[in-house]
Amino acid sequence: MNKNAQEAYMILNQMLQELGETDAPLKEIFVRAQKELKFENKAVPVLIQKVHNSVSSCLLENKLVLSKKNRLLLAELMQLATKNGYKVGGPGSII
Repeated sequence: MNKNAQEAYMILNQMLQELGETDAPLKEIFVRAQKELKFENKAVPVLIQKVHNSVSSCLLENKLVLSKKNRLLLAELMQLATKNGYKVGGPGSII
């Protein structure tokens, strides 16, 4: 894994630690993203965009709310993608 992928992996790990028992759908998203980073060598900006979209949908569909710490961690994760000018999120983003 490259440096950005390692950073993203660590942030996702921190986010997983913050989740409670009722957050299983979010846990699935974060674990899947970690596997893609580690084993499939996915491009970090593309994966982060996918995580962002999945989390947004999951929150709406399951009426979940991210903890304050996880909101900050998600913003940090999104910053990894924007380091090279890649835009993550968009108008109307709920996160």
